[in-house]
Amino acid sequence: MPTVDSIYRYPVKGLNAEKLPAADLTPGHGLAGDRAYAIAHGTTDFDPAAPEHLRKTKFLTLMTHPRLAELKVGWEEDDGAISLTCQGREVMRAALQNQKDVDALNGFLTDFIGGEAKGAPRLVTAPGHMFSDVRENCLSLINLASVRALGEGLGQALDPLRFRGNINVEGLDPWIERSWEEGDELIVGASRLRVMRQIVRCAATNVDPDTAVVDVDIPTTLRKSFEQNVMGVYVEVLSGAAIRPGDPVNRVEG
Repeated sequence: MPTVDSIYRYPVKGLNAEKLPAADLTPGHGLAGDRAYAIAHGTTDFDPAAPEHLRKTKFLTLMTHPRLAELKVGWEEDDGAISLTCQGREVMRAALQNQKDVDALNGFLTDFIGGEAKGAPRLVTAPGHMFSDVRENCLSLINLASVRALGEGLGQALDPLRFRGNINVEGLDPWIERSWEEGDELIVGASRLRVMRQIVRCAATNVDPDTAVVDVDIPTTLRKSFEQNVMGVYVEVLSGAAIRPGDPVNRVEG
């Protein structure tokens, strides 16, 4: 039986994942804290008092700034603090309620990225806003068997974290998710999810999340060797409950 293998959220868009032991799903929302922050280019106009969905090119992401994978983020949600480590050493810690700390964090990001950013980068957030690649607040689901099949086609094992999914599923047939259509429903644990669409992949997946090295061309390989450049699906929560690894995943027939 297919089951939830692992659950991840990404507190800062473009930075590394945080593995969760469980997650509460809420209708119409993504995972709490997922993409709660982003690193905006200095030229990006983002108003936290009136947040709007912006294209990923307005922010620093692995697609254009693979070196971001060198930074590992720790988010202390209760304390409102972010820590950044690089090569195993903490290089920055900031209390996000303290403007001086935030300014210092932005200064660090400016120095770290250098001339690759458009203007001085800055950390941005807004209450309840999710810096998703799509307009909807949703989750992404990845079939680990499909990741393995792609890796076999490339001749190397692929870390599923390249695909930055929220819910990784084990026990499905490879590529079965490509047969799921918009409106199909899944039962994950006691939660009910609706398939929105396939996830088209960008150059961010070419970056090894451990080494920050661009070592493959996944979009081209998916397109040429596996018929279409998609991996995983976006899903919205219809009815929520707590989910955890080991929970069954079933497609609703009918």
